[in-house]
Amino acid sequence: MPRARIIGHGLLVVCVALHNRFILGELDPVAFTRFAVGLMLYSVLAWIVLRVGYQRFRYLNLGRVFLVADIVAWTFVVYYSGGDRSWLFFLMFMRAADLQLSGARPVLLAGHLSVVCYAAMLAWLIGVEHRPIALRAEIAKLVIIYAVNLYFLVPARTAELRRGKLVEAIRVAREYLAGRDAAVADLRQNEEWYRGVFETVDDPIMTSTLDGRITGVNRAFELAVGYAREELIGRHHSTLTTPAVAGASAPTEVVGVAKSGEPLTFEVRSAVIRDRDGTPVGMVAIYRDIRRRKQTQEALERAKELAEETSRAKSNFLANMSHELRTPLNSIIGFTKLLLRRLDDSLTARQEAYVRSVLNSSTHLLTLINNVLDLSRIEAGKQELSLDEIDTAAVVEDCVDSARSLASGKDVTLSAEVPSDLPRLVADRVKVKQVLLNLLSNAVRFTPAGRVTVRVSADDEGMRFVVSDTGPGIPAAEVKRLFEPFHRAHTAGTNDVGGTGLGLAISRQFVDLHKGRIWVERREGGGSVFSFVLPLTPPQ
Repeated sequence: MPRARIIGHGLLVVCVALHNRFILGELDPVAFTRFAVGLMLYSVLAWIVLRVGYQRFRYLNLGRVFLVADIVAWTFVVYYSGGDRSWLFFLMFMRAADLQLSGARPVLLAGHLSVVCYAAMLAWLIGVEHRPIALRAEIAKLVIIYAVNLYFLVPARTAELRRGKLVEAIRVAREYLAGRDAAVADLRQNEEWYRGVFETVDDPIMTSTLDGRITGVNRAFELAVGYAREELIGRHHSTLTTPAVAGASAPTEVVGVAKSGEPLTFEVRSAVIRDRDGTPVGMVAIYRDIRRRKQTQEALERAKELAEETSRAKSNFLANMSHELRTPLNSIIGFTKLLLRRLDDSLTARQEAYVRSVLNSSTHLLTLINNVLDLSRIEAGKQELSLDEIDTAAVVEDCVDSARSLASGKDVTLSAEVPSDLPRLVADRVKVKQVLLNLLSNAVRFTPAGRVTVRVSADDEGMRFVVSDTGPGIPAAEVKRLFEPFHRAHTAGTNDVGGTGLGLAISRQFVDLHKGRIWVERREGGGSVFSFVLPLTPPQ
């Protein structure tokens, strides 16, 4: 390419000599020699720069640089050959013609630069040399130069689009060939990988045709059924299963028959094998020996039945024992109450203290027995609801009055906030009262001094009961276990508070029987809030 530039500039020198000699009729040998030497030196310099610096200065687009330099140099050629009188003004669109295969942008750049350079030459002739020129003719030349450059833009753009398509086609072809080779290699690798997995997996695997003829098995399948691979290929898979399973359409659990006649229990998962067009061509089935799992399931079922039977026996034992213990306890409580009346003033102060201790212990034991009996009935599924329409305000008042006796001797104030327009509640009055009384009793026992408040409201969920206190609160670690049987919460400053740990557990069971819910909101250091909500309508 650089050599062609030298040859081209040499021909341009010859054209200028002929133009000036025969068209202009004037040729100054000295001036022409300077012009020719200058143009050829520029051509040789461009050749050297392109040859030496093309690889070194990749960041610099030397093609664009010499594109600009050539148009400027050719403007000087037009100027030397007469300027406005030169017939060589066609050089101003020669560069655009050369660049048609380089793309539309270089052609557009050459066109605009040619017009600018020719206009600059005219401005020099008019403004510096004060040469009279035919302005209309020169404007026409500028239009011609620009129009011809734009004309070359069309084939340049067409060539660019075609070249882009050709390059894209070549790229796609290369990628396709490379992808095909890679796909073939991947296919071979995947085939080896799947073959390795197929042979080394512990579960038996079988492939077959759509009509059930075995086409392949892995090593685990051979070991499971006792047949060699050669004995299985071509056989129908139904010969390896019981007749009942062989007739099933898509069994997930099959009973197979080993070569020795031993029954084999498998869990089967199968899938259809399809070709590239999506047409089913075969089946693959993975078998898993579930004999041990079946034995484990049977053992678990037997253990579950035994546990349920033991639980029922325990509940029946607790119920019977509770009844047997309540009778003498009621007698002890009755006789101690008679003794405390002191009808004949026969008890001394010490004896009265002993009798009161017996009464308190008996009453506590009777409460524990009643709670255990209620819990055992619930666990045995024998606890039933006695539904009736109850007066919520009356139930709350009775519970608050009963809790006041527990607060005697303590600086605890009990209050109730019950709206007068509450709807009627259909529930088991005894159980609702017991739940509310359990919550109030706990609040009073765990509040050394302060306030215990009961609030009742109705919303879309049902009747909501809220018992709040100003006690020490509940530690976070205790919240999850509050409603577990026999669990007593350890709260700061309340280690001497009694209780069986059954009240909240029974309360939750009673609320669950009503299809309601009960929960606690922890306010450590600032009291606690227990809430339960019951549906207004009877549970189904």
